[in-house]
Amino acid sequence: MERLLSYSQAYEHLEKALQRLPVKTTTYLVIGRRGYGKTLLLNQMKKIAEALNPDVFWAESNSGGDIFRLYPFNDILNQVTSRIMDRTLEEIVEGFRHEFMERKGPNIVVILGLERLDQQQRDLFVYLSQISVTSNFILFGTIDEEKELEQDLALPPLNNVEISTEIIRLKRPTNDDFAFFLKKSGYRIPDNFLSELGRLVNGSFEMFTYCLKYYEEQGIINHDKELQEASFRFFPIPPSIEVTYRRMISSLTPEEKSILQILALVGEDLPVNYLKDVTGFESAHLLEILDRLVEKNLVAIKNLNYRIDNQSLSDMIFEDMSSSSGQKNLQDFMSSKAYENLQFVTKLKLFSKVKDARKIEETVLQEWNKVRKSGFTNSVSSYFFLSLEKIISDQKAKNALKLMAADTLLQENNVSKAFEIYTSPEIMDSYPELSLLGKARVLWKKNAYDEAIEACKALIDDEYDNTTRGSACVIAANCYYSKNDFKKSMEYSILAEKISKENGLRDILADSLNAMGNNSVKEFDLDGAQALYSKSLEINRELRRFDKTLQCLNNMAIILSYRGKYDEAIEMLQDLISESYITGDLVSRAYALYNLSEIFYNSGNLEDCLKLLSSTERLVVNLNDSNLSYPFYRFLTILNLNIFKPGKAFKYAEMMEIEATRIGNEEWRDISIGLKGLVEVFTGARKIEELNALFSRDVSFSDDFSPMWYSIATMHFIAIGDLEMAKDRSEKSRKSAEKLGDHFGTAVSQICGVYVMLASGNIESVRKFISSRGNIIGSKVRYGDNTFAILSAIAKDKPAPDDLPPPQNIVELFIIEVYRAMLEKHFGKDLYERIINKYRQQI
Repeated sequence: MERLLSYSQAYEHLEKALQRLPVKTTTYLVIGRRGYGKTLLLNQMKKIAEALNPDVFWAESNSGGDIFRLYPFNDILNQVTSRIMDRTLEEIVEGFRHEFMERKGPNIVVILGLERLDQQQRDLFVYLSQISVTSNFILFGTIDEEKELEQDLALPPLNNVEISTEIIRLKRPTNDDFAFFLKKSGYRIPDNFLSELGRLVNGSFEMFTYCLKYYEEQGIINHDKELQEASFRFFPIPPSIEVTYRRMISSLTPEEKSILQILALVGEDLPVNYLKDVTGFESAHLLEILDRLVEKNLVAIKNLNYRIDNQSLSDMIFEDMSSSSGQKNLQDFMSSKAYENLQFVTKLKLFSKVKDARKIEETVLQEWNKVRKSGFTNSVSSYFFLSLEKIISDQKAKNALKLMAADTLLQENNVSKAFEIYTSPEIMDSYPELSLLGKARVLWKKNAYDEAIEACKALIDDEYDNTTRGSACVIAANCYYSKNDFKKSMEYSILAEKISKENGLRDILADSLNAMGNNSVKEFDLDGAQALYSKSLEINRELRRFDKTLQCLNNMAIILSYRGKYDEAIEMLQDLISESYITGDLVSRAYALYNLSEIFYNSGNLEDCLKLLSSTERLVVNLNDSNLSYPFYRFLTILNLNIFKPGKAFKYAEMMEIEATRIGNEEWRDISIGLKGLVEVFTGARKIEELNALFSRDVSFSDDFSPMWYSIATMHFIAIGDLEMAKDRSEKSRKSAEKLGDHFGTAVSQICGVYVMLASGNIESVRKFISSRGNIIGSKVRYGDNTFAILSAIAKDKPAPDDLPPPQNIVELFIIEVYRAMLEKHFGKDLYERIINKYRQQI
């Protein structure tokens, strides 16, 4: 029998066979091309077999002529008998027949690389497969499919053997196979990283496992087999795979190379028409070449555009352009209209690769004024600009590159280095307005909002150019937004929009629309926010502002999650994270990872959420951005408290208080103190009544945490028996969720409403709530399934509390204990203490 299976299918098939030992099938021949995972598969089967107790004997074939004839079979018998002998063919047959019969079974024999054996030895393998049926061993062998085809190694006798033999022919590995291997091997690597890695290794398990080993040696994957998310900006190529790619590049046709060189030179997504104009190829011929490059995983296609995903691969292609044909392609490209349409930074990237300092200086001096007005894409690191600055001599061009480096440093969250450049004497003398504008950006990043606003107000004066005025308005809008002064923020956003439209400043228009979108969310206009983000996204894509594009996608994903469109939000964020491995934008990646973690959690997918947390936390810590750190630590506080890990919850509550203090947001600080106090009550470090004042405080309905804050406060006041205050908090939870248009917040507030019904002894209202089937907690949200089952049981059957489904989190534990209190007709401090005791039993 022959089966065509993927790696994961073959693994599961063989695993089941080993778990059913002894079995009728006693010989398995695994056939596949190099890199398809033949040896890896049998290595994993060896581990499974050893765990089930069979003895495993393992040998590798050798093509070393007469000296090594019959080597693998001799080696197996040497392992079995613990005696080193050089046996004849007849002695080997008798040895397999009798030695294994005397051993407790079953035994497993693995012989790798049958393609390296001569015909007599292949016949011997076939004969052993036949006697294995009665000789107490199971035989495994592998054949390299390429060698099988080259040497006519079909082993036809196998096809005549009875049901005892099975041929498994492996398919080319896919990302699903790689993901399966990672899971079985204990690696915890995000899907987005895996998708990039799968593209890099070109469907080869050999390259895949080498990459894993290399990343572990480099610390990119840590000792716990987790990805160290913060350790790199761009996706790295290990040295051995680099050699493979160099060989692949050297074997390309001139036409294939010319297209790769254009893609590497531009470094961005290019449509077919652009490539057609540059190369002069006919469309059908061009698409045929592109298909070949995609098949070789040298080029990726996205939204009908083509690009090279890996910066290291682009570097290799540039190096290959030192040839005369490469230089001619470069000169032809630089004299084309397509070159003139390239963006400023793309031209700089081109000249940096060919090490033309004169052209770098000339381009900066010619285009700097235009760049100041239209902005520039910063899909490169700050080091790129600083390295160019060192190789040119003109001071004006050097200062321009320093300013671009400073702007990029801010995107990288290297605030102190950016501040150093903005306030350096040469920048303050040459570009005083840009120096002040940069300083304002730094102050905004450092949460010094009032100082930043004052700097911006000085720059909005008519004496400055419109680019400076518009940029200052955007910064002021963002500062007021961070201060929760949404009216002022909108005023400055609108002013920035007006200046940008009057003067054709598209980059400032995109930023003003994004700021207006943020304010629309706080004004509870999600439709308006989505429309503004979409317009901003369209402009940023047109201008190839990669970091701003990812920022818009992040914002739009949050809107989708508010509306309960979790699958769409997850897909958008996963695409964004994949993109960040190409652009090197760590800030957008960090926000996306946090948002994705929270959406997984809120949609009831705790397992996927937990997979992301370690790498997300490392990146958040590395970036040290309070506006990201605070909500992330708040999320971790709630998550850990909910899943019975109060020690971790307290640590993150303290960290969120530190970040709230750094930002200077008093409301956020109050929330931090409240959550920390709640954790302390559950750990016995604080008295219950001390929380009364904390949870009596109101918070802004525009804060997306407000439904959760009021829900927690509802739980607190029910537990102490203050039903009036509980009703007040529950109502505010509902109103804030409704105002935000928050799907998850609405689910939480509905659960709060049920708490109040139970505390009021109104079981009939609980019944109506459940029977309506229109309530949101029956849908796919955190607390949904088990909580709904508990409430349904309470409403329908009035069971004893101990008969309800066991609580999976603090929310369900609370419901059960409130129900118990309702039956006992008693609420008060002792209920709270009982909840705390039950909670501690779950730890």
